[in-house]
Amino acid sequence: PADMVMSMQLGADDFVQKPFHFDVFIAKVSAVLRRVHDYNAEPATLKVWGGATIDLEKNTVTNDHGEVELTKNELFILKE
Repeated sequence: PADMVMSMQLGADDFVQKPFHFDVFIAKVSAVLRRVHDYNAEPATLKVWGGATIDLEKNTVTNDHGEVELTKNELFILKE
């Protein structure tokens, strides 16, 4: 119990007490991953930055002055 309290105070959101069954451990890890990562989310194809819209599918940047096609290197840099 003291280990569990300390773990929760340090930011843990779940606790697996030893000895544990491997099936229970895998189920708990899977539950945490589902909470922190939405596997069903579609990746964003449009990014807005500084008044420009970056289209990651069409490899273009558009702003008030028009649209520019990006090279693969330019797109790679802007994705990061």
